[in-house]
Amino acid sequence: FDVGKMEEISSVLELVLESEKGKIINMTKLNNRSYQYPERDREIIAKLSDPNYEVKSHVFSKDAPVEDLFKYEVCQTIFRYQQEHKIPYEKFAEQIGLSFAEAMKVLKGKINDFYLGQLIFYFKKMAPEQELKLTPSICFHCHNKIKGKFYYIPHLFIESVKFPLCLGCATIKVKCKNCSRENIVVKDYELEKKTL
Repeated sequence: FDVGKMEEISSVLELVLESEKGKIINMTKLNNRSYQYPERDREIIAKLSDPNYEVKSHVFSKDAPVEDLFKYEVCQTIFRYQQEHKIPYEKFAEQIGLSFAEAMKVLKGKINDFYLGQLIFYFKKMAPEQELKLTPSICFHCHNKIKGKFYYIPHLFIESVKFPLCLGCATIKVKCKNCSRENIVVKDYELEKKTL
């Protein structure tokens, strides 16, 4: 040990203790070098961390259900269309036949509150002339050949959604960009119960 350095450290500690005028100093706080957020930042972090916070981006895991990814992408498509065409929120809600609060849930991508068929139905009510297309990828048939596992790849290509859509099952034909199979469907059997 270097005696000079020890004396220097000791004198610094004495000054710190003197400046605190008798308060007990937690030595772990002196040694803690992690950043301490200001109070205002901590409030913002707590607000953003709340699962019920209204405005939030969704992050999906690699093995997220294909339906959730479809639903989120349809919500984003609806939101983009509403923003690009500058449709007022009230008019948008009226146009798709929802209350203002429910329409805002669609725009905010609250996918757990809706079935896939409902979201596609709202999109077609809002923009009947538009065709709904989603991100292309390979289908589970091609994936099985490559990986030897049986599950859906999340980013399938919805070739087109023709209106009127069957609200009972919300059947959607999808096309794999790798093998061009068109016999894959996404079904939403619960939709009929919710809409009645």
